[in-house]
Amino acid sequence: MDTSPAASDELVVITTRYESPRAFVMLLRGCADLTSSGELEEIFGEAAGSGCPVIVDLAGLAFGDEHLLGHLLAAREKGDLTLVGPLSRQFHQRMDVTGTVGCFDVQPDLTTALAHLPD
Repeated sequence: MDTSPAASDELVVITTRYESPRAFVMLLRGCADLTSSGELEEIFGEAAGSGCPVIVDLAGLAFGDEHLLGHLLAAREKGDLTLVGPLSRQFHQRMDVTGTVGCFDVQPDLTTALAHLPD
């Protein structure tokens, strides 16, 4: 079974900063793999520098590799991180196999994730 992304499934990242509650939100769509690792490093660096809790919406992620998982784990170590699902079956399996699925706060939608942040 081939679980690698199709060449046309490029990663699309949209970032938004919320003021109330304060949050740095990233929406990831498409495929996050080695080819997008540099872009992810830059965006996760921007998120860390914002000083805000970080919310990463993975509901539209078709494929995520170990590079994305590494960025998420590093962001979790640096501060408040919430994921928005549902997670793709592939990415959930990656997290399950690596024993990291329980390391993250996963909310069902962005509204719920924002509601769990302090004002």
